[in-house]
Amino acid sequence: MLNLKTILTAIAIFVLGGVIVLASEAWNPSWDPFQTKGNVIERALARTLQAQSLSADFLIKLSADLEGVEGNQTMALEARLKENISWQEEKAKANGQLDFLVLTEGASLSANLENILKDDGFYLKINTLPAILPLGIDATSFKGKWFNVDLAMLSQALGQPENQTLSKKQREKILAEILAVLKENPLFVIKETKEESFLVEVDKEMLKKFAPAFLEKMKQYIVQQSLNDYNTSINQSLADFSLKVDDFWQKTGGIEFEAFIKNGYLVKVKWQKDINLKDYLSYQIEDKIKGGNINLSMELNLSDFNKTFQIQAPPNATPLEDLIIPLLSSMSGIMPGDFSQFDIPGLDL
Repeated sequence: MLNLKTILTAIAIFVLGGVIVLASEAWNPSWDPFQTKGNVIERALARTLQAQSLSADFLIKLSADLEGVEGNQTMALEARLKENISWQEEKAKANGQLDFLVLTEGASLSANLENILKDDGFYLKINTLPAILPLGIDATSFKGKWFNVDLAMLSQALGQPENQTLSKKQREKILAEILAVLKENPLFVIKETKEESFLVEVDKEMLKKFAPAFLEKMKQYIVQQSLNDYNTSINQSLADFSLKVDDFWQKTGGIEFEAFIKNGYLVKVKWQKDINLKDYLSYQIEDKIKGGNINLSMELNLSDFNKTFQIQAPPNATPLEDLIIPLLSSMSGIMPGDFSQFDIPGLDL
């Protein structure tokens, strides 16, 4: 028969073994007394953001059943962005592709583009375009070619100040600031623990605190000549931010998503929402659309954490202006707001 000494010895061995396993990180449960403060979602997000590289696969789907003035219409849209992103070197680099598909009654449009970010250069290649492309140019003249996008010139054309490229040290410091603000204002509440995932909601009141605190922290990274504009912009944005959040929550019921965690990393996030258009219609479009329903879903998959990606800038890339100038010239006969040349069967604009 077991005596008290034997039982206490067994308990001590079990506790000691558990301590060793947890401390060595051989096992990483959702509850872990050796982990830092915060729930498992916040810890996984922090670890994921601190990865030096990763692969991201972002899919967004939209299907709409619209009640039009002249009859009902259905439409489906799907966009998928796959990117390999690395912060291992002094300058960030990435490569990936975007697939885009639109389906309407009687027509379909699709496109595929590739991109590369390397040594402050951004490169774009158009592989496929919709068959219906009423721009008056021969698409074969630029399909399959790499174009170099001058980001500084693009910022200037958009009236934005030229941004200095962040160093690796600056990026890590900004990330640390974000995680610190998130720790002080935890946004995520676990509503339900499932077999393979967690049902998570965003805390409305914490969101009201997080956004101003985060924007205030970012002031130190704004160049002096742009600081006044930044202050004006964030003051305008935050003037009625709390009311906007309340209004959004009232209309949508808040933000809930499903999160999947593996080996301590956030590996998948899924979000879905059914939207009744009657709650969002503005007077500008009520003469076209009376209402309808939209189903919107997003899924983000993350993998290849801390993997080394071989990303090279394409040789002999053509300046993007060589594409834009002929494109603008071909569209010079189209007046602003005139979409008649873009009519697609089954889609009334």
